[in-house]
Amino acid sequence: MRLSLRRWLLVLVAVIAILSLAYVAHRTQDELLYGKSVVVQTLRDNEAIRSQFTGSKLEVGATQLVAPERILMYTPVGCTFDKLACQYRSGCAQTTKVCDRNSTHTGCDIRLDGDYSYNQLPAKNRAIVEHMCRERLADKYDLFVKVDDDVLFRPDQVRAVLGHARLAPRMLAGFLRRTNEGAVWATGAMYIYSADVLRALCASAALRDQLAVGGFEDVRFGMALHEIGGLSYYNIDDALSIHHLQYRSSRVFIQFLQYGKCSM
Repeated sequence: MRLSLRRWLLVLVAVIAILSLAYVAHRTQDELLYGKSVVVQTLRDNEAIRSQFTGSKLEVGATQLVAPERILMYTPVGCTFDKLACQYRSGCAQTTKVCDRNSTHTGCDIRLDGDYSYNQLPAKNRAIVEHMCRERLADKYDLFVKVDDDVLFRPDQVRAVLGHARLAPRMLAGFLRRTNEGAVWATGAMYIYSADVLRALCASAALRDQLAVGGFEDVRFGMALHEIGGLSYYNIDDALSIHHLQYRSSRVFIQFLQYGKCSM
């Protein structure tokens, strides 16, 4: 009896050790992905993304201020892009796809001049902005919505809310954070900026170069916008139904796996 109890205790200790190692590995992976300077946020079940910096709340009225066709939603496509997942109710099926030069994916709306790994996303973001500048997209659209391919959202809701929201000419909206230096940025899952912000980036090569300095694409974008100055910041927490990586209900569980390594 004593031997059996001792065996059970050893099994219990082993299980606790394994779970502890798994937790540490998961936290370490999150910190590598999101950076140690921000609060690590792991979504569970149906929990929505939340801001950690309080900006202005979106004021949505009855009057349409921006036509749907004046809102450009775009998704940077990498080598881990899953076309079927994008088409299956995720929302990104209705966004403009921005692909690398040698991407084998079909349905690319914009093809960049270079190829970029996950660690080169800041440089890719600069290339996207420079493409927008060359094509004078700030004259064709009033609002730009960058959204990742692992976000579950409703494009019609995004267009309806943004089209009726009272927004400042120079603005950044999203799930807001703040760097240690005081710059406000929005998580890369989805952020929205105005045509005037794009014009400011197009007018300054130095600002565009800041986009590609290194680190995280969304943080670098926010830091470059901080240099523009005079921006208004808006939280979208309570205005839009957005789920990053996973969605769970009583009948459905949809989950995107963490990015793995893949060939260029």
